[in-house]
Amino acid sequence: MPMRKRGRLSRKTVKSKAVKHTRAAEVPDEKRARLQADQVRHSLARAAETPEQYQVRLQSQQVRQNASRATETPEKRQSRLHEDQVRHRVVRAAETPIQHMVRLLCLRKQRNVAITLKWKAQMHDGFMYSPRYDYESNNLLDIGRISNVCLKCSALKWKGGTPGMCCSSGKVKLPPILKPRKPLCSLLKDETAQSKDFVKHIKLFNNMFAMTSFKSNVVLNNGWTLTFKVQGQVYHLAGSLHPANAEVSKYLQIYFLGEDE
Repeated sequence: MPMRKRGRLSRKTVKSKAVKHTRAAEVPDEKRARLQADQVRHSLARAAETPEQYQVRLQSQQVRQNASRATETPEKRQSRLHEDQVRHRVVRAAETPIQHMVRLLCLRKQRNVAITLKWKAQMHDGFMYSPRYDYESNNLLDIGRISNVCLKCSALKWKGGTPGMCCSSGKVKLPPILKPRKPLCSLLKDETAQSKDFVKHIKLFNNMFAMTSFKSNVVLNNGWTLTFKVQGQVYHLAGSLHPANAEVSKYLQIYFLGEDE
């Protein structure tokens, strides 16, 4: 039975001694060039990782870091953080435009992979809805309340919303909303039975106005087409409920009839 070879763990091999001797004899420029080459090589290797390989590498790295940092003293931890900060600053200052672009691409890919893995468990849930699953308790599906107030226009927004999306960071200024006239003012006070019924169904009324008053300049083509092209702006027209004399009903007006009709 052949003898088992002894492992090389915790032993200084000839190769490791040669590498250590070579690095000890490096001048600053050679060391900087070697570190830059290592950085490019690692960046390219990580850019070619699959999501599974990326996850395995992160888990292995996390285990090693936890074992190493568990034995750190407060002084060692502070020294390590300071050295990391200095090292990152020096490396990024020496980056070439190509290295900078590769690093940003790797960071973008890592963020995309992290987001994909986080939502992987929810894949196809929209097509396989289960009434037994408590979706409200899932933090990934809870976007919170619309309670963030824009400092420019006082619009209510969700947490994590795009800054400036509501008013273009104060560039868009809408005129103040005036007090509605009668009878709309009394209908909105929610005091009478009629106003209570109006407020209860106000979303239905708003949707009806929005969905039946679509107006645009349509680019017409010969023959029948499933879709259509729109030139210029698309907006919703809220006009009078009845057309003027000798005019044909259009948009929302076709859904309202007078007493004589």
